[in-house]
Amino acid sequence: MLLGDAWLEKQKINARFRFEQSHIRADFFFDVFKYFSFYIKNTPSLREREDKRTGKVYKTWHLSTLSLPFLNEYYNLFYKKININGKPSIKKVIPNNNSENLTAVSLAYWIACDGYKYNKGVALATNSFSVSDNNILINALKFKFGLNCWIISDHGLPSIFIPHSDLNKLQNFVLPYLHNSLLYKIHL
Repeated sequence: MLLGDAWLEKQKINARFRFEQSHIRADFFFDVFKYFSFYIKNTPSLREREDKRTGKVYKTWHLSTLSLPFLNEYYNLFYKKININGKPSIKKVIPNNNSENLTAVSLAYWIACDGYKYNKGVALATNSFSVSDNNILINALKFKFGLNCWIISDHGLPSIFIPHSDLNKLQNFVLPYLHNSLLYKIHL
């Protein structure tokens, strides 16, 4: 899920897992919540937030786990300190050994978060990652699942595209794990 809509946030010592999803996808959100409920002190909250570009107000469900030591390992894999204009910052990156952690389950949740139908294939919105990170992801998808994929520009932003010719293969991998309300993302 860290490849999609989830993120880790480092507290003083330990990291916590955070996830947000549109209220329209509440079924999927609460399916995810049940896996993390043991690590959550407060119930999920419905929030409103304004998109400053459009002025539209969106409702989202949000969950946040407790800060836990075991999440530090994932934080250290997916986040790197960088300098932007001389100021320290944190950037989400793709680990070089990503293919070791990529499973059919994680691919299904990645599609659930950031996948979408694109022409007759499926695209994964990877626009927050660098080109080299996108290439690591493409190599992992090719190595682990034999998927032929490449970077496309969708509205000027990079996404990974899985063509129609590999759609049946993709469906077979993720169908057992993809939430029923999101099957449309893989053309079902």
